[in-house]
Amino acid sequence: MIETISIKAEFVVELRSKREWVNRIPYILPQKTRPGEELIWVDANGCVFESGADFEAAEKLGTYPCKVYRPVSVSSSKLGEKIETHLGHEKTDK
Repeated sequence: MIETISIKAEFVVELRSKREWVNRIPYILPQKTRPGEELIWVDANGCVFESGADFEAAEKLGTYPCKVYRPVSVSSSKLGEKIETHLGHEKTDK
């Protein structure tokens, strides 16, 4: 069963094409803020990018832009301060 989930994440960058991915990554990515940190790469349909084949598939399927997020870990989150990003939607600060 496929579920739609919501996580807390910081928006990092948006890529509009495979060409942009080839030309700009890894130069525009921020440094990691903690060990083991991974970025989440999401297309317009909420599916994730895992390899170069996904960037090519996204072009064929028309599912760009690719939005890149840095998930907020439980230990790094601050109580009372929310950075909530619903994958595939705009960031909201509350």
